[in-house]
Amino acid sequence: MYQVFLSHRTDELALLQGLVDALTRVGIGVYIAERSPMPGAYLYDQKIIPAIINADCTLVLLTSNSATSPDVNQEIGIARSHNKPIIALVETGVPLKGLLSGREVVYFDRQNPGPALLSAFEHFRNQAVLKERAQAEDDKNTAILIGGIALFVILAAAANKK
Repeated sequence: MYQVFLSHRTDELALLQGLVDALTRVGIGVYIAERSPMPGAYLYDQKIIPAIINADCTLVLLTSNSATSPDVNQEIGIARSHNKPIIALVETGVPLKGLLSGREVVYFDRQNPGPALLSAFEHFRNQAVLKERAQAEDDKNTAILIGGIALFVILAAAANKK
């Protein structure tokens, strides 16, 4: 399953709820930290970092509010340090700084986020299809390899009987 780590400010999750619902409906997992409680766990060491590492990519919601969020910026840094693709949905007018500087992003209008959310949805759906195809090819190659090994073992056993 294709898995997306969602980096956002908790109070802005509602902006992405429609996208999260649509991705979930087509079988794409979305990791949202506050929906995966782990009482007593060290937030970054035991929860956030493993979730980013296990995700196929990180989706960042960058708004005028979240642009200065230490958590969002730290999650971007963690994703970058683990070579995870970063897809940034950036509110129009919010300047790109730090690790997002120079990166292609999807801008959205807070009053009409639909087109940007649809663009993000299409991107993730396409990536999920590509991952499924690659997995199917890997599975096929593994089956061929196992079949070849089994044939070799059978032929070697038959040769030893002679």
